[in-house]
Amino acid sequence: MNVLRKKIDEFKFLLNNKLPGYASRLGMYPPDRKAMEQRLPQDLTLKRAAVLIHLFDCQEDSCFVLTRRKQGLKDHSGQISFPGGRVEEGDMDVIDTAIRENWEETGFRIQREQVLGTLTPLTIPHTRFYVVPVVSYGEKKPRFKKNDAEVAEIFIVPMEELLSGRSRKTKYMNLGGQTLKVPYFDLQHQVVWGATAIILEELRMVIEGLMGE
Repeated sequence: MNVLRKKIDEFKFLLNNKLPGYASRLGMYPPDRKAMEQRLPQDLTLKRAAVLIHLFDCQEDSCFVLTRRKQGLKDHSGQISFPGGRVEEGDMDVIDTAIRENWEETGFRIQREQVLGTLTPLTIPHTRFYVVPVVSYGEKKPRFKKNDAEVAEIFIVPMEELLSGRSRKTKYMNLGGQTLKVPYFDLQHQVVWGATAIILEELRMVIEGLMGE
């Protein structure tokens, strides 16, 4: 049995009471991101959204799901991300949004009682989304049926990869006409950067705190 499964109650407590928060994620911020957040107007109405981080047992480890968004989509085209999207009319709350979007994109449905909590919300300056990362857990590996209109690929990532120091890297990227050195996670040989990497950094810290208890 893996450590997360044995400590699921402690994990739920940390998610709901002791998150590392904003400062913990700054190490995965692209160089221009903090300034972009600070330039957003104080009275700006952000678009509410949610993503789902679904954890499940995979042999002696825990795994989570990432997707590659299809090229040509309006927002975050071609990027590696968690299943998720904008809050829609009819959604009860962001948890409902995360569950619905995950079902629509990956074809597997979780139950509301599988939700453990949320990570710290994140503002995405470029697209002006306010994203709540919802965390869920299930023992069984999901059976996927991806939505070909939105998802190009689905990846299963062992938690061990995220926790490994070897997964944290940097590379030069062209952002807004500037060549900048950007931090990213190398997961399943994919470049995971931006909002997804920032969310993963907080998840990594919560899991490491759990392992150290």
